[in-house]
Amino acid sequence: VVDDPVADALALGVSADRATLVLTSGLLERLGPVGLEGVLAHELTHVKRLDILPATLAAALLLPAARHFDGAGDLVHGLAGRGRELDVDRIAVGVTRYPPGLSQAMAAMVATSRCRNDHGRAGLAGGAGGRATRWLWTVVLGAASAGGAAAGELDHPEVRIAVLDEW
Repeated sequence: VVDDPVADALALGVSADRATLVLTSGLLERLGPVGLEGVLAHELTHVKRLDILPATLAAALLLPAARHFDGAGDLVHGLAGRGRELDVDRIAVGVTRYPPGLSQAMAAMVATSRCRNDHGRAGLAGGAGGRATRWLWTVVLGAASAGGAAAGELDHPEVRIAVLDEW
């Protein structure tokens, strides 16, 4: 658990038995059991599909260059796999059988991201490292302030919430 008021989560690792789930304190404080179940199903789906490996390797390789390379976040997103978040959402709601739980959790997570950005708190999305790894979090950290998170992008939280609301 990372002490950050923003509600978010991510999964990293090189294999399913060597995976790490990172949850923020804001996530645990703001979500009820149904929303938390949706977010955990999402992150555990990343672990089961082993798409944590390319994401972790991309972040590890590009984090050192992030201070000198503004496009590191987009490159991490491309290497991790564009559309992977939306695809994982589809599988996660199949496990929980309750799409509104993940949708409502993501809406709350986006709201805390906006709140942080509006008040200037950098938190986990601050600096070059945050920009480089923003696509690895459940909701794109800093998405509310854009910074490369195009509204039409499949992995953008608003697109994913709209798709979940259709299911």
